[in-house]
Order: sequence, then C-alpha cells, then structure tokens
Amino acid sequence: MGRRPRSGLGDAPEIWSRTFPNGSLPRRRSLLKEVHELGLTDDGADAEVDIVEADTPLCEFYRLSIAAIEPAAIRAGVLTPEQATAMNGALAEPRFLGCGFVHIGVWGRRPPT
Repeated sequence: MGRRPRSGLGDAPEIWSRTFPNGSLPRRRSLLKEVHELGLTDDGADAEVDIVEADTPLCEFYRLSIAAIEPAAIRAGVLTPEQATAMNGALAEPRFLGCGFVHIGVWGRRPPT
C-alpha cells in the first residue's frame, strides 16, 4: 500500500490556538480538572478525534473552516496567505488523510444532599 501524502496541516492546531485562544487545547484539557474542583461525583471525560479523508463532507467542512478563519489568522500574524493556500491545497489532494479537531466532553453529578 502506498504512503499517503503528508497532510500539510501540521501547524493547524497552533494556528487555531493563537488565533482563538479561548478555543485552544489547553482550555479543553482543563475541563476535567474544573469538574473535579466543583466537587462533583461520577465525573469523567471522553474524547473523539475527527479523521478527515479526501472527498468527504467532513473534509469540505474543514476546507470551509480554514477559509472562514483565514482572514483573522492572517491579521493575528499566525498564518500567511501562502500557508492558507497550502492547507486548502492539502485538503484537495485526492488521497488526503489527516486528523482534525479533538472533541472533549466532561460530566459530573452534584453529590446527594
């Protein structure tokens, strides 16, 4: 089986984090700690990772998302127009395969009174 080309999106998490600091990975990682600090019981966490494949609705979502944040990322100085073009070009590759967002959920219950 041939190797798939590199995604070209390796800097995407850093670009997202620097453009939108309140949506960054360190914030998501702190959620479980915050649930523990609330004194909840039956607490836990789960996570899912988007696997982005060429020519799928999810790939189109990522392409549109990059296009939407591109102006803000360029203004923030964390993405150049050339990088945005390269990222979108990678998503258009017929054999594209990459990891996308990590979705983290946390839960807990108030202890019985």
